[in-house]
Amino acid sequence: MSSHEILTLTLLVGYFALITLWGIRRTSQHALGRLTSRLYLTAEGGVGPLLCSLSLVSTIIGGSATLGIDTLVAKNGAAAFWWLGVGAIGLWLHAFWVVPRIRQMRAVTLPEVVQTYAGPLGLKWSAIIIALSWVAITAAQFVALHKVLVSILPETVSQFCYWLAVITILWHVAQGGQRSVIRTDAVQAVFLLLGFTAATFWVVQSSSAQVSTMDWVPFNEHFGALDWLQLFFLVGITYAVAGVWTKDTKINFDGSDASFATSLMKKNVEGKEEKLFYIPAQRIFSISDGRPKAFSEFDPTTPYVLRQFSDILRVFMSIGLGGNTTLYPIKTRLKSLQKKSFDNSIFHGGKVVMENENGQRKMRMQVAGMDMPFMAWSAGQKEFMPLLMGFYCVSGPPMHLLNKDQYDYIVIEEPEMGLHPQAIMAVLLEILELVQMGKKVIVSTHSTVPLEFVWAFNILKESKRKNKEEDLLKLFDEKAKGRGMLDGIFEKTIKTYAFERKENGKVVSIDISSLNAMDEQRVVSEWGGLSSFASRATDLVSNYCNE
Repeated sequence: MSSHEILTLTLLVGYFALITLWGIRRTSQHALGRLTSRLYLTAEGGVGPLLCSLSLVSTIIGGSATLGIDTLVAKNGAAAFWWLGVGAIGLWLHAFWVVPRIRQMRAVTLPEVVQTYAGPLGLKWSAIIIALSWVAITAAQFVALHKVLVSILPETVSQFCYWLAVITILWHVAQGGQRSVIRTDAVQAVFLLLGFTAATFWVVQSSSAQVSTMDWVPFNEHFGALDWLQLFFLVGITYAVAGVWTKDTKINFDGSDASFATSLMKKNVEGKEEKLFYIPAQRIFSISDGRPKAFSEFDPTTPYVLRQFSDILRVFMSIGLGGNTTLYPIKTRLKSLQKKSFDNSIFHGGKVVMENENGQRKMRMQVAGMDMPFMAWSAGQKEFMPLLMGFYCVSGPPMHLLNKDQYDYIVIEEPEMGLHPQAIMAVLLEILELVQMGKKVIVSTHSTVPLEFVWAFNILKESKRKNKEEDLLKLFDEKAKGRGMLDGIFEKTIKTYAFERKENGKVVSIDISSLNAMDEQRVVSEWGGLSSFASRATDLVSNYCNE
């Protein structure tokens, strides 16, 4: 081997070793218990914009684009720039037109975007098509790599380098998944940019006369406006075709306009942020096997609010904990008063952690020396966990991809489900914190505990006594340690409404905010019917006691 070939071989081996070690350096940590199949395959948006940008640069200019320009330069001169130029335009359209809609969908993969428009069948077939396409693309890239190595190295050495490259690529991808691919792409992007920069300086210095005579115009006799349009629609527009849905898009079903069913999607298209955070009554189904499900895992007939809520919890569990595996307690998201209440009424000193089970991170509880899987928890603990995670998402420090400040309204359906009255009181403390944060909280309930709190709240609010906040805390059996927690709470307004079905079958809402037990309207005096049984039981017992 010549010295030139030895140098080339050394650089290639060093390069492959560098990208392999860099690709798996941090991803190997996830293999020790924090890695899920979804995180392995998609990276879950956790690599940051810089690495993603470098990966995109490497993908675009690292192969076909560079070879394509090389071929077109000989034919079209400087106008060959448009091979990348139309792609840049397409990416610009993609960034400002398509990306905001995808973020609203909280989709991570292209099949998930397709599912939004075409349903589960679209998800399935687009995934199959993409997988088969990338097998073909990878095979073509390996063939191209072999041709390049054969052209610069002796046959034996080129074969060695080829198999070294194939084994290295397959091994580091298998070891680190999508994170590894993105990280090695970033390294290659740096090398490519440095190489192109060095080549540019070399060409300018060594061939300055030829460079000065080049015709630097975007169009010439070999490449006109029609050629540009053809190239744009064949190459550039492919970066932006996902944004086909506009505010004027219509859906026709069996000859009738069904566009009303896309109101949520239209709202996203118009670029508006979601202002309402919805915690549904069916929340237990979001973590039915100990982990939050992705939006696409649910049956299409599942209510949208449940699918959306579950997907938000999934994002929080994947990237909202900053690498921490403890889900409860989290010091940065719970005040000591709430933690004490949750401990006493729900967890009883237990700790909720995330552990890897068959490639998925699932919740387990460590309490009294036992390590309990999710299905062994009490009904109240299982019901409360998604509610607690919902509270995490709208309180505490800000998180990447989960902007708690965007929500003005928070709807909580039946927070009492599966909970002891003491636990419901603990939930009320968390709701009060949201109210103090300036959120408008809407709670539906079939429990008298929230209404008893509202009744006491309204009476204290009308009183002229001092230290009313501390007196209100006595409802929660808390005194000095909670002092200051409810400061300013009486500046807020709490309204109560009952839904009542009339004889004509219509359901109307009735303001029962006074909760006055002496009110002539039974719906008010009996708190929408919630206290009627207790009232009858009291009357019955009183009659017997007076005999």
